[in-house]
Amino acid sequence: MYLLAQFLQGSILTSCNKDETNLAKQTPTQLNDKELGSSIVVFRETLLDNKKAATNETMNFGESVWMMEATFNYYHAFASEDYISTQTDSIYLPVDYTNLDNVSLSELQELFITANNEMLALFNETGSENKRTVLFDLELEATPDGNQLLIMMTVGNTNTQKAGSQSGSSITPFGSTDYWYPGTIHNNQWNCLGKCDIYVGESVGISDATFELEKAARKYIRGTISYHYYFADVKTRAWLADYDGLFKGFSTECISPYTMNLHYNILADKIEYWYSYFNVSLAKQLVDLNIVNDGRVISTNNTIIFYSKTFFHSLQFGVKKVRTVPV
Repeated sequence: MYLLAQFLQGSILTSCNKDETNLAKQTPTQLNDKELGSSIVVFRETLLDNKKAATNETMNFGESVWMMEATFNYYHAFASEDYISTQTDSIYLPVDYTNLDNVSLSELQELFITANNEMLALFNETGSENKRTVLFDLELEATPDGNQLLIMMTVGNTNTQKAGSQSGSSITPFGSTDYWYPGTIHNNQWNCLGKCDIYVGESVGISDATFELEKAARKYIRGTISYHYYFADVKTRAWLADYDGLFKGFSTECISPYTMNLHYNILADKIEYWYSYFNVSLAKQLVDLNIVNDGRVISTNNTIIFYSKTFFHSLQFGVKKVRTVPV
């Protein structure tokens, strides 16, 4: 994410000597990886060049939103990291356009830089020291008060104290030492209760059953990817109607490796269900998902414990693309 700050600082001063380019000769989804990478570079350089942005050239707004999303993911998303936890926050920017409108490059430049500023401020507000931006999803939404650009930014925590070693290729990724306390209703890493059984005291404040399950499931379908990959045409589906949930019970209960693997496979089935429900293209892969806990605090014998239930909250998917131009 530090790159985002760097390009922001140089955004007005940056210029390039490339010939003026028509940015809308082909729709972005028609481009192969190399063509799309080159188009993203030209798109970004054009918007950060005051001379080019001041021309009379226009671009379809729907395509420009698609390209802005692809540009942020190309330059600033680190989807290949092994994240302990992730969190998605939203920014809303009012706009006066529809997907069918043409908009000037100067207006796009203003929107692009505003979006960057807002995301950078939001990123700096997150608490983790080992944070990275994972994914960006930009959507144009119609509201009773007018249209708005919804920006969903997912930030991940890459705590260097790695917990667990799950592989996305196995239907039983959890091994003999994977005894975990369930997650709490706080839904943050700092309140994680860590391992249980004979492993009590390990991974406290680092992970728990919810985060371990989420991390293992994040590799499901997506598989192992490297820095050379990024995601385009991203979609987010949140507040899923997961009535059955996963773990449920008191926070003092110990979840065994057998139950961890059982719920891992249940979660895989849920992912397949939602892919079918939302008619997700086979070209799109899982990028991130979020599992949350809800429940109540109970006080017994002067001891406060949580009774919680774990829900599959959201998933994000996109088309995996290759970074063909160095960033």
